[in-house]
Amino acid sequence: MSELPRNWALTKFMDIFDIQGGTQPPKSTFKYEPRLGYVQLLQIRDFGERSLPTYIPDTDNLKKCSEEDILIARYGASLGRILTGLSGAYNVAMAKVDIPSGIYNRFVYHLLRTEMFQAPLRLVSRSAQRGFNKLDLVEIELPIAPFNEQKRIADKIDLLLAQVDACRDRLKNIPSTLKKFQSSVLNSAISGELTHDWRLERNRSLDSWQEKNGREVFSFITSGSRGWSTYYSTHGSIFLRVGNLDHNTIDLDLRQTQYVNPPIGAEGKRTRIEVGDILISITADVGRVACIREDIGEAYINQHLCLARQTGEYLGAYLAYFLASPLGGFGQLTEMQRGVTKSGLTLGDIRSVKFVIPDLDEQHEIVNRIESLFSYANYCDLNYQKAYAILENLTPIILDKAFRGELVPQDPNDEPASILLERIHTERIANPSILERDLITRKPKMPKITNESVKKIIDELPSDAFSFEDIHKKIAGEYDSFKDILFELLDEDEPSIEQMFDKQAKAIHFIRKQK
Repeated sequence: MSELPRNWALTKFMDIFDIQGGTQPPKSTFKYEPRLGYVQLLQIRDFGERSLPTYIPDTDNLKKCSEEDILIARYGASLGRILTGLSGAYNVAMAKVDIPSGIYNRFVYHLLRTEMFQAPLRLVSRSAQRGFNKLDLVEIELPIAPFNEQKRIADKIDLLLAQVDACRDRLKNIPSTLKKFQSSVLNSAISGELTHDWRLERNRSLDSWQEKNGREVFSFITSGSRGWSTYYSTHGSIFLRVGNLDHNTIDLDLRQTQYVNPPIGAEGKRTRIEVGDILISITADVGRVACIREDIGEAYINQHLCLARQTGEYLGAYLAYFLASPLGGFGQLTEMQRGVTKSGLTLGDIRSVKFVIPDLDEQHEIVNRIESLFSYANYCDLNYQKAYAILENLTPIILDKAFRGELVPQDPNDEPASILLERIHTERIANPSILERDLITRKPKMPKITNESVKKIIDELPSDAFSFEDIHKKIAGEYDSFKDILFELLDEDEPSIEQMFDKQAKAIHFIRKQK
């Protein structure tokens, strides 16, 4: 920060905080229902939605946290994620933040989510599976506000982010609402409701609509060729796949296109598309539809698509929209797939689809009205995406303003943060255990320990059974690094040690395997 707000102070992370790594119990102790004498094992996934809790025996050596505690994800894709709100024993993928008296935990929670903490944490050059340790946090500088202002800041952030979350929840409903709207439009179109007024003006009725099946509508139906992967190329003819089609639209999606150099002969010509053709997905996500309404160049289909070429009597776009409608072709095809034990649709299924088809001029009117309404839906979707992008940027903006001192006013009567930090420092000096911890943390260099050096010490132990403490007191190295190495040894293809739970001692011990 270029200039601190009034009464604020700048400090380094390890000058006032500390972290405690978690515990990694053996998977053999995991249970998936609450049990007497068990505690929930907190893992990164438990801070998401729909997570199945894991329970482990409640022993004295577990590292535990309360709902108010703050955890930092230590490695992997979740590195730096700030977690809170759950209680239990947390595993090695997380580190708990020790917060001294005079520092408001919600203030710390939001502070650690800012780029002031996250950016230097991302620069930690350490194995993705080992994550950061205390030494990696020593030089990270953070601004600290007076205690009363910390509470005002945290309360204001909580209020604003609750509003952001409420807006996000509302926005999340828009895509599904738009899809329902498009389905409703299609159903209205093929039922005749969409053009009811149009028919009244021309003194027509639904009696003019004809019933046809796929055999009558399509003069040619085929599926794509198999085994064309050998013809794949970075250029050449377009090779259409299921991903190029979608529901509630009959337009091709060519943003991700595969190209082929097709074989010469009848097999290649059979699956080459023409303008006016209708494509239907017949395996996996069945019922996606596209109408080829313009020349896209030489193009072919794979075996998961059906090519249906109509007789020329009908408007291709109308037939395609009928096939895409939940009350029309899509509904029929879905029932066909459910009706028998099969992974997809057959060409016979396409031939048996029952169409209701109005006169050609009404087909044109229906397509025009569908696409006018779909255009409005696309406009709404575009605005939704813009609004969602703006919303996603609000959280970092709010946090940035908060820790520049711009979110709430400063009170000159608040005790300066410098006095608060001095008091914390004094308390650490007065508390030998805290001072010892800090001195250990701040050793400029520690002996490097490796998997091999730990194995050697294990081999020299007098007994095959030993505790974590038995070996740790023989290691002159950083605690977290040693713990990580120990669990790496447990995960080897042919581990030299294994874990066991001593029921009598209610603790985890290690066993040295015989060579």
